[in-house]
Amino acid sequence: MDSRAFDMLKQQSLLGAVFNSAERTHVPRCHPNTRVAVFEDIMHWLHDNSHQRPLLIITGTTGTGKTTVMQTLAERLYPHGQLVATYFVTPTLNDNSTVDHKQRTAKSGSSGCSKLVTTLAFQIASWYPTIRPFILGAVEGNPAIFSASLASQLEELIRRPVVASRTAAFQGSNCCIVVDGLDECGSDENQAEVIRLFHNLGSDPEMPFRVVLSSRPEFPIRLALGGAVSSLAYHLELDRSYNAEEDIERYVREELCRIRADLLPHVSASSWPSPIDVSTIRVNSSGQFIFAATALKYVDNRYYDPRTRLKEVIEWCSPEEERPDADSPRNYHENSPFRPLDELYTNIVLTAAAKAFPGQDTRSRAHDLLLLLGQLYLLYGFEPTISSLRTTEDFLFLEHGRILRLLGDLRSVVMVQDYGGHVYTIEDINLHHQSFGDFICDPRRSGDLHVTYTAIATSISTICTRHLISATPKDLHQALILNNADNPALTFALMYWTPFLQDTDFSPEVVTLICSMKLRVWENLIDQLDAWELFTLQSVVCVDKLRYILEQLDPNSAIANFLSNLTDIIMKARRRPVCKDPDLIRRQAEWVESESWDEIDDEYSRTNLAPSIENQGQILSSRWIKLERDLLETDIDIERVQIGFILGSPYSGKTSLLKFALTHLRTDVDPYVIVVRPSFDGRGLTLSNLQQVVHPTTQEPCGSRVKEFARVVDLEEALSSHRGAVIEFLTQLWKAAFPSLRYGPLILLEDFHLMSPTYQTSFLDQLMLELGRIQESGRGMLRVVVASRPVASIADLLEQQPGPGVYYINLDVSYRAFSLIEDWLWLRLVQGNPLPEAVFPRPGAEEIYKVAQLLTRSRKMWYYSTKIVHFVILRDPSLWKQLLTMEAPSLFDTLETIPFVMTEEYSDFISRAYLARPGMVRQLR
Repeated sequence: MDSRAFDMLKQQSLLGAVFNSAERTHVPRCHPNTRVAVFEDIMHWLHDNSHQRPLLIITGTTGTGKTTVMQTLAERLYPHGQLVATYFVTPTLNDNSTVDHKQRTAKSGSSGCSKLVTTLAFQIASWYPTIRPFILGAVEGNPAIFSASLASQLEELIRRPVVASRTAAFQGSNCCIVVDGLDECGSDENQAEVIRLFHNLGSDPEMPFRVVLSSRPEFPIRLALGGAVSSLAYHLELDRSYNAEEDIERYVREELCRIRADLLPHVSASSWPSPIDVSTIRVNSSGQFIFAATALKYVDNRYYDPRTRLKEVIEWCSPEEERPDADSPRNYHENSPFRPLDELYTNIVLTAAAKAFPGQDTRSRAHDLLLLLGQLYLLYGFEPTISSLRTTEDFLFLEHGRILRLLGDLRSVVMVQDYGGHVYTIEDINLHHQSFGDFICDPRRSGDLHVTYTAIATSISTICTRHLISATPKDLHQALILNNADNPALTFALMYWTPFLQDTDFSPEVVTLICSMKLRVWENLIDQLDAWELFTLQSVVCVDKLRYILEQLDPNSAIANFLSNLTDIIMKARRRPVCKDPDLIRRQAEWVESESWDEIDDEYSRTNLAPSIENQGQILSSRWIKLERDLLETDIDIERVQIGFILGSPYSGKTSLLKFALTHLRTDVDPYVIVVRPSFDGRGLTLSNLQQVVHPTTQEPCGSRVKEFARVVDLEEALSSHRGAVIEFLTQLWKAAFPSLRYGPLILLEDFHLMSPTYQTSFLDQLMLELGRIQESGRGMLRVVVASRPVASIADLLEQQPGPGVYYINLDVSYRAFSLIEDWLWLRLVQGNPLPEAVFPRPGAEEIYKVAQLLTRSRKMWYYSTKIVHFVILRDPSLWKQLLTMEAPSLFDTLETIPFVMTEEYSDFISRAYLARPGMVRQLR
């Protein structure tokens, strides 16, 4: 197997779209003895070789169980070798079905169809060894295939390899490709293209397999079924061709019996449930399993008497005039097929609001509950994400535990994942079914309860404004740059304010609130910043978005005047020093030398982990982004010089920050990145090129690896022979190894502190000479990033306050570590912990919060965090409880004395646990 080609194909696939991926662990399957007729027809189509219809299209409206049928079909075919490949499309993120027609960002690993063909090809290459060489040969012969059209990809990655292999792997015509959610493949044009692809594939006589598609009956699929595809397609309509009521009644009856056995063991089978109640739910389901499933989730709640909950459902199913709330307004069309489902959703939300806010206006508070769901959805979809549920509540000005209490009576429609009874992050809160999101966002269905994107954005920007108004310059500096343990919510208020402000409804109340911010606070903040910190402020506040907002406003309005003044303050600030305190670096260098450091070799120190809730890497990459533009648009004005210094004590995340920043660059820029490291004796250099690694589930970049291509054995001789041009010399070595690359590289010099001190000073002097020569001549390009422990040579250089183009980051004092460490402890001790619950009961969110607070008081915070996790899991789980009783000094003394422990088995386990962490699919549309 060509592992490189296989890895390339894997990187371009969406593994979360495969039927047996981790992301699909909890998707519904067909209840036993249901959908019998549907599967009989599918299997008859699959095994009947007399017809000429190799394409099966299954359609049905929302809630009819298309995805459930497709998932069950895939799982039934796979053990018999009849499954060629699968692709399950989650709700699209960029079509017109999103909240108030706004684009949405979500952490879905299988959204859209851009990687449809590559994902199918990857599965075929994985499952069918006889075809694999032909697919990988196509990838190796044409790496640009991943940028080609879907039609070209289908031809080169599937059709030609299958034909060339002349394989007998497929059992006659009894194998098939399964693609679910065609209607979620974006625009009508995208859907039509996918239909054409499989129409052409199905009509090819050399293809030994068939294709199953499912979709809502949207326009593209209806158009295709009425046109050329009709002669090749066998069409199953779930809501017309099959009477699902019998299946639904069986499902309801058996589930209620299970609930009785679980929650009412002393109740006789003859007394509950009654046949009338089962029949009532069946009738009101209108052929939709989603209604029955939602009703049963409402009943199946161990905190309530199921008999009472079922009675409430039956009352909601009764004619309106027979209900206790018969005078309530109707919020749906008379003839809507979703009327019973909408009534069920409405009553669930109103009941939850009445219990959460007793004595208050129920409909108003019900809208507030749905607004809260919208806020959680948008906050989770925004990067960097608020991970901690506790911090989310601080951000929303809610008391701790309030979110779960508010959502407690919405568990039939809202899914909450807990770990040992604890809920840690907002990604643990999700919707059970997409139709509830549709209900929330459609005013025709939810009436005055419906929530718009503008309303959610306005509420979030208003919350951010409230945080900013109460902040002092010191508070903002802490939240922006320094350790944010005292007020992590303010950090997110800074980052979220402008992005949500651009979609805000500027009502008089909102305008008054924003204009009450004091501009002098921002001026005082800027006076405290160095050059990098000012750039960070400009990036976090998103000045470009502020300018866009100004273009949309009346220039004479009060809000436009305020935002214009704020933009001027941030962008026209006088030049800030590169380093405010070079002596701090010298003190840090002495401290590092005086401390003892165990060697820690784990997935964090190897930079296999990239923090998902931190934006330092994203901001750093924005300093490099012109490199990318220079490669793609050579006619733009070039920023010719960038020299950055990233300093930090051992295990502070220097290399991880670099690697994380690289993930924000396009992968075709990778060849232009040179990783340079001093040799072990400090007298030479190794040069390597960069290759990015993607997450196997989400297919998002999550790290990188390097491969050495050159070595400088005698650095002293190189510095002497190439005086004033050492970077040019390194660049020439790179060009010799990669002669086809045309532009200047980005050089990452890691572990600079390992270089002999004599060579350090000489190297930096020559670096500054090259900087001056390029700035003076206006010719050439210099982009260098130096990562190092604090050393005197860098302090001496920064004390000279070098000119524009030079920046400096000190991770020991300018890294918002609290949120990172809190999230990291949760990942390791809770979600990825291999110990049984009986051996190590999972710590609560408050416990993790407390320990993270203590750890961030030490400059050795990451070093101590790693020791804690490994010692607790591998040596003594009781240490965790001991740490909870300690204050900072004794905790640090304890952590100094315990050894770092590591086993290869644990390293492999924790790496797999992290990589298998699926992104939660947000179903609120």
